[in-house]
Amino acid sequence: MSKLISLLLALFLIPVLPAVYAQNTHSLQLNGGMVFPMNSSKGAGAALQYNYSLSPAIQLYAYSGISYWDENHEIHEMDRKDIQNNQFKTSYSADEHVLIPLYFGSQIALHSDRLFTTFANIELGYSHLSYNAYENLMVTDEKTGEVLEFYADQKTKRKVNENLFGIGAGVGLSHEITNGIKLQLSYKLNTFINSNYNGFFTSRGTYNTLVLGVNCGI
Repeated sequence: MSKLISLLLALFLIPVLPAVYAQNTHSLQLNGGMVFPMNSSKGAGAALQYNYSLSPAIQLYAYSGISYWDENHEIHEMDRKDIQNNQFKTSYSADEHVLIPLYFGSQIALHSDRLFTTFANIELGYSHLSYNAYENLMVTDEKTGEVLEFYADQKTKRKVNENLFGIGAGVGLSHEITNGIKLQLSYKLNTFINSNYNGFFTSRGTYNTLVLGVNCGI
């Protein structure tokens, strides 16, 4: 894991080397879109992003904002197939997820034409995640022993706060509307590095985002 983090830091810092030769360009970007956690219901988010261009092809950025999604999905597999009409039961053990990220990244233009510029980015940072956690209870048929359902016991509700570090990578398109104003559509995959929230590339600790941003020069 330490080697992976060192590699990501190196990829992030390499673009800084040409900075002494580049003209400083600053912009602010308002982002909004959908959040798709791999093991939860979909959600939405918004963020404010600051961009610093090292050259026409290389840009550093930092952003923070807020994202929300509701229930995580859990699948319980039953052992007794002979008495089960349905071998799999679904439930949830957490809801009302609120994520506040502070991320830093590097964006590199891959190709430009008259309409669009395609780009790729890589980022790392910190996130504060809060949610409600519940214990699951099982309901069975007293006569047959068949498991009828699992449900989140509201009496066991507790508030959980996680301090998480993560990495992300993505691709996107940008289109210049007027001089100094751009529209940007991006897709990113992010995952948490530490194991507090089931960690690196687990289904619960990984999420996708589809974001539309408005970029304005300052």
